[in-house]
Amino acid sequence: NITESRENIDHAIFTLDRLLRSAVSCSSSDPLIYQDQYGNDVTIGCEELDGRGHIASSSARLTSSAVDIDCNLPQTQLTCTNTPGLPDEVNITITGSSVSHANSAEGALYTGTLRTTIRNYSSD
Repeated sequence: NITESRENIDHAIFTLDRLLRSAVSCSSSDPLIYQDQYGNDVTIGCEELDGRGHIASSSARLTSSAVDIDCNLPQTQLTCTNTPGLPDEVNITITGSSVSHANSAEGALYTGTLRTTIRNYSSD
């Protein structure tokens, strides 16, 4: 149902927000590539498996198989903006619906968004 979709997508967005707050920089969009506080490159993107989309990082899936993420632009976007002298900015939009209620009103699409800046940026 839409509650399941909302909780799942919001959880992914809150997790990404926490990860990006401690990142050093971002360098790419769709998939989003950022450098974490340890100097590792991390890739996050929308991937399809068995006809269903999900958000995944280099190391883990961030949305469950109970929710189908729409990997098409502009429904789901992970963008990085670099402006000289300013912290990198990340904008995330994730749209999905419940797999178990895909053809009913309870399976309505839910969209979650995040706009954040990389906190530990280098001004070099």
